Amino acid sequence: PTCNKEFPDDQKFCKYDGTPLVEKKAEAEAGKKCPKCGRTYPTEAVFCMTCGAKLVALDEKNVCASCGAELPKGAAFCMKCGAKAGESGERVEEKISTRDLSEIDENHLEKYDLPTLCWARYKCRNDKDNVFLKKLNEFIKFDDVLAEEEQTQDSILQLHLAVCYDEGIGRDEDKYQAFYWFKKSAEQGNANAQLQLASRYNGGIGCEEDMYQAFYWSKKSAEQGNAVAQYSLALCYYNGIGCEEDENQAFYWFKKSADQGLATAQYFLAVCYRNGRGCEEDKYQAFYWCKKSAEQGNADAQCLLAAFYNDGTGCDRDDYQAFYWYKKSAEQGNATAQLKLAFCYNDGTGCEENENQAFYWFKKSAEQGNADAQCVLAAYYNDGTGCEEDENQAFYWFKKSAEQGNATAQFNLAFCYYNGTGCEKVENQAFYW
Repeated sequence: PTCNKEFPDDQKFCKYDGTPLVEKKAEAEAGKKCPKCGRTYPTEAVFCMTCGAKLVALDEKNVCASCGAELPKGAAFCMKCGAKAGESGERVEEKISTRDLSEIDENHLEKYDLPTLCWARYKCRNDKDNVFLKKLNEFIKFDDVLAEEEQTQDSILQLHLAVCYDEGIGRDEDKYQAFYWFKKSAEQGNANAQLQLASRYNGGIGCEEDMYQAFYWSKKSAEQGNAVAQYSLALCYYNGIGCEEDENQAFYWFKKSADQGLATAQYFLAVCYRNGRGCEEDKYQAFYWCKKSAEQGNADAQCLLAAFYNDGTGCDRDDYQAFYWYKKSAEQGNATAQLKLAFCYNDGTGCEENENQAFYWFKKSAEQGNADAQCVLAAYYNDGTGCEEDENQAFYWFKKSAEQGNATAQFNLAFCYYNGTGCEKVENQAFYW
């Protein structure tokens, strides 16, 4: 009755929110519609069972069936949401959002309405070297967008105004105004604005930090199919941020997002399958989704995939593939992968032995704070393996690692203090370590 999902006859409770299930009845002919969530109801219904909004009649010619806004007599389209008068048609922003940007003639931008151009700008906003983006920035005037928004209350125009304030385009940067316009757009149902609003609440940008509101708006956006929002919502459930921790819901939303191709969601889905979080353990599914993510360039997934090949988890053991993926991940800066790659070079696993390369990657990992790498790097300096012998550097890295709790490093640091190797002889420190 709350989320409208269907279940087998023998199930008693909704697996999503725990609500007792009710028998599905034949739907009466719709006579009213909720102006907020769009659900239809019989004529005698007064309020929406989902969001509590007062229902509007579908047959009232002066009411928009999509958003409930009053229309002038004879109006063909709703000025608020773009739906055809008297019909529950697709909203303008939904039509625009499915448009391929390659269809837009960048040499004749004057042919397109402002919502279309604003949507195009939003889609390519992160590619700062994009020539098309530069043309859009020059063509779209802030005051024109503001003036049209006052007339139409269009959610895409509101989203554009938010981005302008957020990035300082046509106006001075103003995170509070950006928040205001993201919220205006989000409240009209714009999924991208809802995601942006969630991120503002999450980081306290232009507003006070509020993890419950961050969760709320992530869920709103996720339910409309936004892959990034689905991933964000999954993380909320996974870590209990703004909600109770729920591994089943985390798994559900990770999979929703992963199915849409989001690499980070695919990686976390692999972790869920590997550890049996929110699902049954399945090493083959873990390997499948990890590989999907790794092939898209996700460094964490590449490191995990290498470990799968190294151990034969969900696949045949393959030292060469393990080396290949450790290297891919290490080159992107993953400290664990750098450590593992160094060991590959040290032992000749999946590659030829190479002490210089081993030293190089141990140092890379150590500089990022990996305690195990720091300990091995110290040993390399101590023995002159892949580098010139340097007792001072050996002491330095043993100390770095020891302070993070590495027992081997603590033992070696104690000997440094005891013998005065790379440092002054200090018996009290030797005893301590």
